[in-house]
Amino acid sequence: MTNGEECPQNPALKPAVVTVGSELVYGERDNDNQQWLLRKLWDNAIPAALSLSVGDDETLIAAQIARLHEEGYFPILVSGGIGGTHDDVTRQGIAAGLERPPVEHEECRSILAEKYGDRFTPQRQRMAELPEGAVLIDNSLGAPGFHCQGVYGFPGFPNEFSSNLVFGY
Repeated sequence: MTNGEECPQNPALKPAVVTVGSELVYGERDNDNQQWLLRKLWDNAIPAALSLSVGDDETLIAAQIARLHEEGYFPILVSGGIGGTHDDVTRQGIAAGLERPPVEHEECRSILAEKYGDRFTPQRQRMAELPEGAVLIDNSLGAPGFHCQGVYGFPGFPNEFSSNLVFGY
């Protein structure tokens, strides 16, 4: 990456980095998660094969996830849009892209209910809707991340995003 140095590639891995947020696509906010993750992958000798950003559009997210999945990218690391606000549609986009229905994940709901208590609003309850079969990724700072069929969904907040990733192979 720097000075033309080569990074050895694990042939079983073909990582794709996807950052979600209209504010990123419009240039309203720096894409710190993308830069951080690309560097982290490089430093761990698994450089990304592809990196892209998409806006807060469920259909567009689904199309990109489906394409990456079909083209054999693994892992597909997605940051942003898994919160409880109206424009957080990444969970649904990933579910549609993998052709898995979004369902209420009981363990996720329980974690969120405990974390938010009487502030567990209907908006926050949406965060428990994950692709069917998803497995949670612990997040002590906020909503859990998840993975399903090689796609990993992480929070967009940089401190939560970076605390969720552990490299080991």
